[in-house]
Amino acid sequence: MLKRLGFIVLVLVVLLVAGRNVLARLVITQAVRGMTGMTLTIEQLTVHPITSTIRFSNVVLQNPHDFHAPAMVRVPTLQVVYDAPALVRGTIHLRAVQLDLAEFIVVKNAAGQTNLSRLIPTQGPPRRRPPPIPMRASSLVIDTLDLQIGRVLYTDESSGPTPSTQTFVINLHERYQSIADPAVLGSLILVKALAKTTIARLTNLDLQSLTETASGALHGAVSLATGTVGTLTETGANALKRLKESVLQ
Repeated sequence: MLKRLGFIVLVLVVLLVAGRNVLARLVITQAVRGMTGMTLTIEQLTVHPITSTIRFSNVVLQNPHDFHAPAMVRVPTLQVVYDAPALVRGTIHLRAVQLDLAEFIVVKNAAGQTNLSRLIPTQGPPRRRPPPIPMRASSLVIDTLDLQIGRVLYTDESSGPTPSTQTFVINLHERYQSIADPAVLGSLILVKALAKTTIARLTNLDLQSLTETASGALHGAVSLATGTVGTLTETGANALKRLKESVLQ
């Protein structure tokens, strides 16, 4: 389910508030492995209870063992300001999230499978369900998300002995308001990373469906920077219309 990608971000926050530093890092990496089968590494993390701030440095989501490319996602910085009283009441209320997604690497392995399929399972035998996260999906509220995306790479390991790689420079920096579902968060990240690339067509990914899932958040998008792969100058409904048109092309 698309909620997996959103839950990866959320589990970092929930488990970190419950623990501190080294112990929290261990619990987080095990939880992400349980949800996705992938290894998550965190170089450094800091919790500031007085300011209700959590900062992660150099977060890497590694590919499964059947992909030669080592990493799927590289995040130099993830910073979260959380609402501590709301967490006590059972609500994940994040006042601000700053996510710097420097690299998103989509890989097709020698068997023709993509690493995206591990986040968005398609048809096939059912997989063992991951342990539940101790928060209701409907209890998520993100007031403000600042999302930066640097570049997206597509590596095809099925094309021969030497993998072929395409690089798409995105340079996106946008702000979104009022996200209230992990599926919306995950869809939003994937849509903004892939919409201006050819990866959706190369991997048969239904980007239009993801766009519809994230449409509420996309309506309120504000561009904070100009990208080199397409330029987003509108906000709100016009920006969403253009995004849908680009997906359908």
